Amino acid sequence: MADFQAILNNLLSGDNDTRNQAEEQFNGLALSVKLPHLVTALRALGASAEVKTMAAVLLRRVFLQLDYGDLHKEVDPGVLRQCQTELLQGLSSEPLPPIRRKIGDAVAEMARSSIDDDNVNHWVELLSFLFECCTLEQPHLYESALHIISVVPGVFANQLINCLDVIKGLLLKALQAPQNEVISSTF
Repeated sequence: MADFQAILNNLLSGDNDTRNQAEEQFNGLALSVKLPHLVTALRALGASAEVKTMAAVLLRRVFLQLDYGDLHKEVDPGVLRQCQTELLQGLSSEPLPPIRRKIGDAVAEMARSSIDDDNVNHWVELLSFLFECCTLEQPHLYESALHIISVVPGVFANQLINCLDVIKGLLLKALQAPQNEVISSTF
């Protein structure tokens, strides 16, 4: 982990050569190594906002390059479940809105990568998490859930028909919310 932390720190370096070397090191790592280390960096107590932001951006970039088959072929199912759990916990507990938004972007892309060719979302805990966030009286969680839904409307996958009434209720609640952030996240 210390080596990976050094790579993240070097990616933030002002020195172009140091940054280029760190990019080569990062790109040379297997997905099964990158994924848990990036999630750990997001959750690390005492990590700087810059490091957390870099980890979230890199995580999103990794997921943008994957489809369902790649993700599930290259990463052990137990490691993948642990990373999914850690990401949702990180999204729930991150106090800084800009970092929380970037974690939400990474969650959205991981959700997209978890939908197979038959339109089945294999990250089943995500839907429960999103619905729970929308029922809690914590606007930042509601905002995060709506942001994920707006980035990946297909997150409901083959469960969309079963969820339509719930989705309508969530959007109606967002429109009636006194917090402008929640309303702007919906659209």
